[in-house]
Amino acid sequence: MKWDPGEYWLKSRTYQARAAEMGRDEPERSFWRSLALEHLMRAALTNVHPALNADPKNDEGLNLLYAFGIEIKGEPRSIPIHAVTARLERIIKSFQKPQREFCDYLMMQRNEEVHTCELPFKAMSEAKWLPHYYEVCSILNEFLRKTLEDYFGADEAKTARQLITARSSAKRGEIERRIAAHRAVFQGKLAEEQGALAGAQRAAATGWPHPATRTTCPSCKSDALLIGSVEGTSEPIFADGGLVIEQRFLAASLNCGACELQLRDVEEIVLAGVEPHYTLTVHTDLHEFFEPDDLDFYMNM
Repeated sequence: MKWDPGEYWLKSRTYQARAAEMGRDEPERSFWRSLALEHLMRAALTNVHPALNADPKNDEGLNLLYAFGIEIKGEPRSIPIHAVTARLERIIKSFQKPQREFCDYLMMQRNEEVHTCELPFKAMSEAKWLPHYYEVCSILNEFLRKTLEDYFGADEAKTARQLITARSSAKRGEIERRIAAHRAVFQGKLAEEQGALAGAQRAAATGWPHPATRTTCPSCKSDALLIGSVEGTSEPIFADGGLVIEQRFLAASLNCGACELQLRDVEEIVLAGVEPHYTLTVHTDLHEFFEPDDLDFYMNM
């Protein structure tokens, strides 16, 4: 099996060892790290099942057959790396939008290095992105039930943990200072003005359009606007005299009109202590629910 999670992990670790042998100023060091990350991500994905790594764009489903252990003629084809990161975002709770975007960015640099005459890693300072890189490696190894010591070795694992802690602490401190600043401005207003602003937020919350929802502002405790993207949708059920579905969302931004606090991504939302997941109930009907999946059938009726 070419898509064995253990073999992917071992190959990734081998690439990390090659990177470790190079000096920090050598661009090839970053290139090997990018290759190591791709194989680590595929190790995590195939650890769930190799079928998740199979490119479905085959009329006979040969790639899927291979993933289930059936011999095929020719070479099996795996999904592109951007599809790997998208699937990991749905599978691993701690691998969210910031981690996915970082991995996608590094993979684009890798592609540019391989497929063009440019040298993107030459212009990248490892110090600026290595803490985030270590954080992603930690998340993926934890999912694979491996430690950073297993993956990097004791010395680099110690450095990795220090950088991860420093990065997290710096970001958390920034968010805490931002929340405290908005709280101070809000509390500096007259009580009547505070009440009016909070009341306006409560009134506005009743008219916020789908997929927005309300949450408690971590700064002033008013109703804040939380907007996210769909993570999943339930099967339709009959409730309140109609057909409804539940949509599960992951928050992407928070805005409070009372104290003007803004949180720009799920990482900032989590660091602010706000629950990033929420569910909305949506009324639908069978035609509306099934038509997107069977559009060709509907068009030919």
